[in-house]
Amino acid sequence: MEREWRGARDALDLGLLALRSKLLQGWLELGEAAPAIEACAGLVAAYRHTQPRARRPPPAARRPPPAARRPPGQLSRGGGVRVIYPATHPLLGLQLYTLGNLEADAGDAAAGARHLREARAVLAVTHGEQSRMVAGLDALLAACAAGER
Repeated sequence: MEREWRGARDALDLGLLALRSKLLQGWLELGEAAPAIEACAGLVAAYRHTQPRARRPPPAARRPPPAARRPPGQLSRGGGVRVIYPATHPLLGLQLYTLGNLEADAGDAAAGARHLREARAVLAVTHGEQSRMVAGLDALLAACAAGER
């Protein structure tokens, strides 16, 4: 199922993302860990997805200097690819937090800690180092390191 969720269409279709989010919520309410982890991993994959640019850049002779090509603050990756959701998008951080928590609860502390560290990096930017969310992540990471999860 996760392979079907990958692709630019998935990342751009807000209705599909909302549906996946509802599926995740349903699996969580039913207490089904494995499908919830799969659904959450699919959401993370969609938020991380990039899409090829639609237009070809102008020839190098007509190209403006690099600083003039992109407005300040606009994120981009090389190779003719544009970022749909930036690496520090809050939704990505929240889904990584959920995924790491689910994995840790399911007994995979290593994968859980990896996703929780990624979530912390994102949420420290979006919510601030001193936020309750980042403090909660730090507590979960400490529990994973201590083998309590």
